[in-house]
Amino acid sequence: MTEATKNNPPAFPRNYRSDGHNGMTLRDYFAAKAMQGELAAMSETADELCGVSLDASDKTLARLAQHYYRMADSMLAERAK
Repeated sequence: MTEATKNNPPAFPRNYRSDGHNGMTLRDYFAAKAMQGELAAMSETADELCGVSLDASDKTLARLAQHYYRMADSMLAERAK
């Protein structure tokens, strides 16, 4: 097991290696949960959904994705302590 794999194991381990993967990683799971919680806490208006403009640019959405993965990375680092 590599250091990266040890710090970012499968979120829901399973033993189905024949299909080439073992489920989503813990990092992906943490990022999704961070996004889900933050977006659920934001209000919806006619031109915004969960605090994000419906016509948000790809750059804005990429920055949001980076934000959630940075949060996930922090959770993984804290978990490794």
